[in-house]
Amino acid sequence: MSAVSHNSYSSLTPEYLAKKWGISLESAKHTITSTSHNSIRTTTGSTPKRFRIRAHQSCYRQLGGYLSTFASDTFSSKVKSLRGNNYVQLFCNRANFVRSYPINLKSHAYHSLDRFIHEVGVPTELLTDGAKELTQSEWSKICQRHHIYQVCTEPRSRGRTTLNLLEASSSKRCVIE
Repeated sequence: MSAVSHNSYSSLTPEYLAKKWGISLESAKHTITSTSHNSIRTTTGSTPKRFRIRAHQSCYRQLGGYLSTFASDTFSSKVKSLRGNNYVQLFCNRANFVRSYPINLKSHAYHSLDRFIHEVGVPTELLTDGAKELTQSEWSKICQRHHIYQVCTEPRSRGRTTLNLLEASSSKRCVIE
């Protein structure tokens, strides 16, 4: 069998593959569904171009669509939990999906992002405030490594903040473990 060189993988049809490789239509359909990548990076310009993905990208679920935009913020508590946590890193989106991870230091917020990627998947966009631990530390390196577009709100803005998204999406209360 020879490799298929095709201009656009989105237009690769089972009929084309069956004809090119000389296999049955059912085998071609099975081949396309079983060899599809979870993450295919493309350009948004007029010229279609595919980029090579890194090995770790195919291991995680790649979230897509308008619900793959998440907001995240760090919340503090005046009372230390039994496990020694003073903070919680919260992730939410517009579909009432809320996930929180307890952390004991603000600088450990990147651990919760890593855990979120492992458990939920890789979001396409993360909305955060301009906090130092969410823009200049390991957090931004993880965002770059997984090609997560990071958007920061303006300081002291009352517009699109994590808290506003959380209030709009859910009425759940977070308990720091």
